[in-house]
Amino acid sequence: MHPIEQDALLKLAKTHLRSGQIDQAQTLYVKALKHDPGCSEALYFLGVSLMHRNQLDKALDLVQRSLRLDPAKPDYHNNLATVLGRMNRPTEALGAAERAIDLRPDFPEAYSNKGVALEKLGRVDEAIDAYHKAASLKPDHSDAIKQ
Repeated sequence: MHPIEQDALLKLAKTHLRSGQIDQAQTLYVKALKHDPGCSEALYFLGVSLMHRNQLDKALDLVQRSLRLDPAKPDYHNNLATVLGRMNRPTEALGAAERAIDLRPDFPEAYSNKGVALEKLGRVDEAIDAYHKAASLKPDHSDAIKQ
């Protein structure tokens, strides 16, 4: 597959994922991976799609694989924090959220994930600080508001 075709395939898959058409997105990500098994973007978004389906073990594996290929992506670390949080692994989730924040200090979703992890660890004051930071970075960020 030509790189332009691969890029278009990934964009179409992302469009499907954002619109909730998870089956279509997953089919396209699998197709992209058949042509390029080392495509970190396809691994990552396939993992995200599985996270939406609550297939957390598979999602964790794919997000971790994408991070091994491209460790400088704050979104990858943030969604790793989300998966780990859903798996009730707050210490690891906290580390992933903090890494996302290290890479992008103005990342409200990562601060929200940090707050969730801290709250699960019983560190409530620190969790509140993280939620405040998320809200200050993105006042309409519903995850920070719900917490």
